[in-house]
Amino acid sequence: VDLVSGGAGDWDKWVYLGADYSQNIGGFIMTWYLLTLIGLLIVTNGLFVYQLFKLVELDAAVRGMKHPKFWAFLTTGGQRGEGLILYLLKRNKAVFSMTAEETEELQTRKQRLIYLLVLIVILAIFLFASVLVRF
Repeated sequence: VDLVSGGAGDWDKWVYLGADYSQNIGGFIMTWYLLTLIGLLIVTNGLFVYQLFKLVELDAAVRGMKHPKFWAFLTTGGQRGEGLILYLLKRNKAVFSMTAEETEELQTRKQRLIYLLVLIVILAIFLFASVLVRF
């Protein structure tokens, strides 16, 4: 009995629900994409801070500065880089000599920092573009 009277109306409901369902799936995938990008960005930033900490710790130890872990912690702390500026001013006065192994470790840590910085910029660009497309 309902087939004759409401057939066209029911079809419109199903078409609308199908379109709504596909939009929800697209939004769900986009949300996971954004969350994945944010997670990767957080992990990459953590790795960058760790590499910077180890680089400053090695540099302070090579220069004979007292408490190299303190200087490394001071350098990586803060959001405006005030610890890094203070460390760079302090280290200019220190005299140093490095072995070949220390020089090689310093260079590899610098390369890792550069790679992580490039990866952070790429992830930030993708995140910004995804947010623009989403909203």
